[in-house]
Amino acid sequence: MLELTNLTELVFLKDSINIEVGRDYLMKNLFINPVKFLIILGLSFTIEAKSEFCRGFEEGYRMVKGDMVIVPICPIPPITPIGSTPYREGLKAGIERAENS
Repeated sequence: MLELTNLTELVFLKDSINIEVGRDYLMKNLFINPVKFLIILGLSFTIEAKSEFCRGFEEGYRMVKGDMVIVPICPIPPITPIGSTPYREGLKAGIERAENS
């Protein structure tokens, strides 16, 4: 059994236990939290990058097929060429998909 002689030893023991528990907590969550953060960050960039392209895709598809059509799932946006916009590339992709279906 641990025998404590004064209050300072008790405080030191309490602090060292807290440090050990904190270190264990950090080691367990050090890997999990950055992974969650990177996944959420990656999804947010993907959603933001696809939004303009997908709006153009939907508009282009509806231009050919009409307004009362179910628009297919938006494809992965290509790299936007210089002098173009993601919306314009989405328009072209939507028109092409509608004409080929």
